[in-house]
Amino acid sequence: MLKRISVESILVMFLFVMFSASIGILIVEGQESYEAIIQSKNENEDKRIAFSYISKKIKQNDIAGQIEVVSNPYNDYNALKLKLSGAEEGYSTYIFYDDGGLIELLVSENEAIDKELGEVIIDLLSPLEFEFDPNYNLVNVYNDDEFISIGILDMEVVNEEW
Repeated sequence: MLKRISVESILVMFLFVMFSASIGILIVEGQESYEAIIQSKNENEDKRIAFSYISKKIKQNDIAGQIEVVSNPYNDYNALKLKLSGAEEGYSTYIFYDDGGLIELLVSENEAIDKELGEVIIDLLSPLEFEFDPNYNLVNVYNDDEFISIGILDMEVVNEEW
């Protein structure tokens, strides 16, 4: 009888250890899933902020001949050039992706362009690209898996470097 109790005790302890191990594995897996979901949510939120910011800037400067898509000298992606008018005439704003972030750079027409003077609007994990669709007069802004199209009045397509 004594031998039987010790075998039963060992089996109960073994089941308890197995149960505890499976609870621990569930907690670790749940934490990893939660972190992946939060990271994905934050990436999507950053993309929405970037797209919204670009859309707002284009709509603020939607004057014939004021918006251009130009090639970016710092990388292989295009940049958006917004020629300012009114009190800011003679200045241009460049919006482009570089070094993991969306950058806005305000420069005068006779000033040398230096990306170090730009301001990082938001950090992005995937690059943004700008392109002009002449068939529908749209600026397309896209990255790896999403894009938006913003209608404009009149646009010049420029394939020169800044």
